[in-house]
Amino acid sequence: MDLAQAAVRVSLARSRSLSTYVTTLQSQMQQQAPPSTDRAALKDCVLQIADSVDELTRTLSELKNMRVGTASFQWHLSNARTWTSTSLTNCYSCVSGFGGSDGKVGLDVKQRVNSVGMLTSNALYLITRIGGADNGVGGGN
Repeated sequence: MDLAQAAVRVSLARSRSLSTYVTTLQSQMQQQAPPSTDRAALKDCVLQIADSVDELTRTLSELKNMRVGTASFQWHLSNARTWTSTSLTNCYSCVSGFGGSDGKVGLDVKQRVNSVGMLTSNALYLITRIGGADNGVGGGN
């Protein structure tokens, strides 16, 4: 449980930093003309990363309130898994918006988002391991 919380904290901190970065980058790009596909992708990315931060915040809160052995344990665990998975989906949706972009902005954002995605994936793995092998995830063989 402690490792999962720590992993979510790290992912959340990096996601917040990424959110600040893409928001600042979007502001800078809005002043440029003409509009580019990277600019449109960045606009969507700002929203997706903000949603990702919200989902990870909810996940961390859920993990803090979870108590092994209580009647609501599985419900809290399911919420934490769902929100972390949604956060991960948002990250990769952001990256896919840049498509085959070879531009500096697209490549930089992709690299940063992929880094956050790896951290979030690690957090999701640790969350799925909470409760032991019989927690309904991955068969537990």
